[in-house]
Amino acid sequence: MDVRILSACNRPLLPLVQQNRFRADLYHRLNVVKLNLLPLREHPHDLAALILEFARRHSHVYSGIACIDPALVQYLTQQPFEGNVRELEHAVERMLFSKTQGSTLDLSDWMAQCGGGGRSVARLDWRGGRPAIERNARTWNGLWKGDGRDRGQGD
Repeated sequence: MDVRILSACNRPLLPLVQQNRFRADLYHRLNVVKLNLLPLREHPHDLAALILEFARRHSHVYSGIACIDPALVQYLTQQPFEGNVRELEHAVERMLFSKTQGSTLDLSDWMAQCGGGGRSVARLDWRGGRPAIERNARTWNGLWKGDGRDRGQGD
């Protein structure tokens, strides 16, 4: 059996091998082809295309997005994406989840998914997000029931 493994790491492995913090034999087995991908902060011109692609990717669950406000793209070019493209995709999904109307993603959608602080977070205020939760729950074929109290959430 011939198997190829594609792996990624957020740290340079060679120094870890030299410090005996990563197995040398595994490093040499994995280090066949090395790809250095730029972090998102180093190619902000791709933000609009990435946001539209992520919105399209999740359009089977959430309402369709036709365009992105340039002010949102301008704001995001100033943000450090520590989680890179994955962090951006999750933020776009949270924007789609909480969006109640319209087909344009704008700065208010970003701030809503951030909890108003401008920094992306992965939590949802059930009380403040109830209209979006109910709307999206209907999209999910009624899998969501009630106000969250039956799952230990809510008042």
